[in-house]
Amino acid sequence: MKKFLFFYLYFFIVEGQCFSQNIVTNLRESQVKQEDVNWNDNDFRDDDNCTINFAAGELQHYLRLVTGDYESWIICKKENESSGSVVILKKVLPSEIDNRLGKQGYVLNVKNIGGALRVEIKAVNRIGILYGAYDFLDYLGVRWFAPGESGEIVPHIDLKTIPAINKVENPDYILRGFHAFEDRGGTDLILWMARNRLNYWTSEESNKPLLHKLGIQLVGGEHILQSWYLGGSNQYPYNHPKFDGDNNLPADPYPVSSFFKGDENKDHKLSYFEAHPEWYGLYKGKRVPIKGDNEKNRRFGVNFCTTNHDALTEFCKNAVKDLETGRLKDASIINAWLLDNAEWCECDRCKKAGTCTDRYLNFIYAYDKAIKTAQKEGKINRPIKLLMLTYLDVLEPPSKPLPADFDYNTCIATFYPIERCYVHNMADKNCDINNRYNKILKDWIVAPNRNYKGSVCIGEYYNVSRYSCLPICFMNTMKTDIPYYYKLGARYFQYMHVPTKNWGNKALTNWQMARQTWNVDVDVEALWQDYFPKRYGSVSDIMRSFYEKLETMMSNVTWLKYQTAVSMRDGLGADKRFVHSHLGYNKSVDGAPCLLDMRKTGYKCRKLIDKALRQNLSEPVRKRIVEDERMFSYGEKTLEFYDLAEQTFRAIEANKLKKAKTVLKYLETLANIMEKDTDSPSSVGPLTTEKNALEATFAPNVVDVLTNKLAEKKNKLKTKGSTNVF
Repeated sequence: MKKFLFFYLYFFIVEGQCFSQNIVTNLRESQVKQEDVNWNDNDFRDDDNCTINFAAGELQHYLRLVTGDYESWIICKKENESSGSVVILKKVLPSEIDNRLGKQGYVLNVKNIGGALRVEIKAVNRIGILYGAYDFLDYLGVRWFAPGESGEIVPHIDLKTIPAINKVENPDYILRGFHAFEDRGGTDLILWMARNRLNYWTSEESNKPLLHKLGIQLVGGEHILQSWYLGGSNQYPYNHPKFDGDNNLPADPYPVSSFFKGDENKDHKLSYFEAHPEWYGLYKGKRVPIKGDNEKNRRFGVNFCTTNHDALTEFCKNAVKDLETGRLKDASIINAWLLDNAEWCECDRCKKAGTCTDRYLNFIYAYDKAIKTAQKEGKINRPIKLLMLTYLDVLEPPSKPLPADFDYNTCIATFYPIERCYVHNMADKNCDINNRYNKILKDWIVAPNRNYKGSVCIGEYYNVSRYSCLPICFMNTMKTDIPYYYKLGARYFQYMHVPTKNWGNKALTNWQMARQTWNVDVDVEALWQDYFPKRYGSVSDIMRSFYEKLETMMSNVTWLKYQTAVSMRDGLGADKRFVHSHLGYNKSVDGAPCLLDMRKTGYKCRKLIDKALRQNLSEPVRKRIVEDERMFSYGEKTLEFYDLAEQTFRAIEANKLKKAKTVLKYLETLANIMEKDTDSPSSVGPLTTEKNALEATFAPNVVDVLTNKLAEKKNKLKTKGSTNVF
């Protein structure tokens, strides 16, 4: 009979109620249910009970798996009830640990005394205790590389051999996670995030109590806010003095507009735009309404007139109400974004207000002030941060000083370098694209004469919607960029849009990102030496080589998706298809691989992954590599699609119509195969998902385009009397 080292989980709460007094042997019976906790009040006792009990349950579950003992794990009421090893979860006052820890930090102390372990996890916050529990399990070799059981690695070890450790942990990046705006995460993903100490996810997730319990910040908002709060077709919520039929509504707090024309669309309702056209952006001589909450494409258009005091007041009033009791009542972070790459009001008052960024930050200032007023009045009982965009129309830093009381702790710029280069690192001086972004980032965050004085959130594009879940690898990019951003002063990090299934190679991206954003000085080479053997076993060397080549293969895909595909879709000529400074068809440009080089590297990847699959593999390892291969195949076909299309374009343009006809048949066959693949690009929400792999090329009509071009060229050559038609 095997002898196992017994662990007891003991709670000692210095601050507040001692919850251990209600715990006997079944931690589940004593735990406050997450649905019964008021997560937004100022009484943290039920919050602590729920999260710390859950941490104990996680420890119990995984310690049983590690040791193989599934019966003797209990929770003691008192420390002296344990005769062997003990785990102590201790919430302490900041003064007891020299104020070293923030809300997410913890002290992990492990001692081996006479063959028994004493493990002490101390934190000033329940989340620190949870993170400390996961760090201890990580110390034992437990890994969560991907959501679900198939992503877990649980070793079987003799705990008597565990060496002592004493460390203080605090995250480098305060926020770490993923930008999303749909209810699509699910329990497995949320648990994976917590177990890897990530804390940034969407408030649209339906299981909000679980997110609260695990310390994950709920994030709401984005480009849709104006449609919610000032949508032009939304009903005007007041009793307008010049409109009948709204007498049951509150009194109108705003003066009657001189532009008021009544119920213009004759629907017997008064809309915001009908009541106050002057609230909306003046663009090319006309006031343009923002699309309402139920209209399509409501994330785009012309921003409202941000210098109109009444419009700004109404926006802020509705926004604060939403934070109090509406859609965002659980959110503690708001993506306070205006419309996506919008046009801006051209009225004289707005022009005098400065650049688009100047006007945007004035809007943010008013938004934040309205929230602070509600907090002082007790209407909002939680801290709120506003993440503002540094992106496209508002990419440049403000040109004017901000108000003296602009709060840089609650109003944080989010730097989104869309269409950045991933062939080169952000600080690479040889990259003209990243050089531009890098300069702008420095102007925001480190320039001595800057007007914005706060930190920055980095919004990366490791799976931007245009990528459509292609198997792009960022292992070396992240190795360099994440510490670089931190060195400049960034303290928040997320990327869009994480897949919620079909991770494949993205498991490394997500796990490595979690490790690096917690500790920017982590030895990344050591991470890879940990990841590949644990995840891929005997073929770890093959798979590491595969990943490294995969990064090269897919690193330059941005311009295929953003430029080449669009030019092919529109049937444009050779001077439009491969004209970007970083992308050529058959010749490298500025050290960036051309399309044919990308395909050649893909051939090497194919040989490696096929070799791995031919080996004698355990079932879990085989399953992981099969998932990698499935997603790789999607990327492989996508590059082949662009290559065959370009070959056909070139053959037609060179009057080599026999070759064009032959290649076009291959392209049509491939397009049909890709059209049937509805799974590969569908790993994110519907707002950022194409229906199939063919649509995800952003040139799904290219077979028809080329067929027509071929017919036109054939007729043209026949007219000229050419004999070299087919």
